Amino acid sequence: MAHTRAASGQWFTAGHFITVGDVGTALARSIISASLLVLTLVVTGLLRRQAERIGKRRHRHRQSQYRKRLERFGFVLAHIFAWMVFAELSMQVWGSSFFGLGQQAVASARIGQALFSLGATVLLAWLVWIFADTAIQRALMSSARSRGRRVNQARAQTITP
Repeated sequence: MAHTRAASGQWFTAGHFITVGDVGTALARSIISASLLVLTLVVTGLLRRQAERIGKRRHRHRQSQYRKRLERFGFVLAHIFAWMVFAELSMQVWGSSFFGLGQQAVASARIGQALFSLGATVLLAWLVWIFADTAIQRALMSSARSRGRRVNQARAQTITP
């Protein structure tokens, strides 16, 4: 247990600050948070299962590399979104909010805007990377096929990452 020193100089554990009424509230909030966690795990499991189904279908049908990688990107975004919703709902259960933190003070609003801009930049860079990397892979593979040389293809696969 965490120990805290009161203004009077006495040490208290975290348990001393919880009154009888607060225990019931804390228990209810804990149960709701645990339920949200289980729900989020179920949702992400369903997302993973759907991604696997689509991956199996890809083997049967010839699909574009762009489509494959963009679908994977979409599933990653869906996972991130599910966990962000979990975090926000859990914070609201405990009386706070990520979105509320960004509106309380000027400094926290600027931090929130900076984090949002950073996240958007990372996602945009990731998309650009997917398109650029796929285009490079396709160009290297097609040039190697047209020449019929496996050596060039092996070199291209070595250099590309």
